[in-house]
Amino acid sequence: MLHDLTAAMHDRVARNEKAADLAPPKANLAPPKADPGFDRIKRNFLDEILLHKGTSWFTQYLDSGYPIPVELREFQIEGPHPVSVTESEQKIGIKKKVSYQFRSTSFRQFEKKGGWGEWKTGIPASFTGFTMMQKGGIWQITESPAKSYSLLRNK
Repeated sequence: MLHDLTAAMHDRVARNEKAADLAPPKANLAPPKADPGFDRIKRNFLDEILLHKGTSWFTQYLDSGYPIPVELREFQIEGPHPVSVTESEQKIGIKKKVSYQFRSTSFRQFEKKGGWGEWKTGIPASFTGFTMMQKGGIWQITESPAKSYSLLRNK
């Protein structure tokens, strides 16, 4: 089996394909479909950083000394995407990890002196998504833009 995998890897490298495509799928990386703890943690996190009104989504950028409202057009959350758990992470009790990516066709910011600014393509650079992990049977957010973006003023 190892020889077959090595041969396949050399063939893909010769064809300029990604080695990641060779990895056998990891079993049981994504959360179960009905995991109330997972759903609650995810929903609470998203409620802290996003507000949905009409056809737009809103958040606030907090790293400027004062909150700057941000409007996102055609906002989507993609995922969950399984993330491999390393051997060292397994040793400290991490069982599963998943990531989500934020997508938006455009965004704009509200400035104190000029109101809503021009629409810019994509999504703010540091508002890219988040990662969750399960450790000791409990899901938690491990990477997120929540320090820079939140609906809560005093983060």
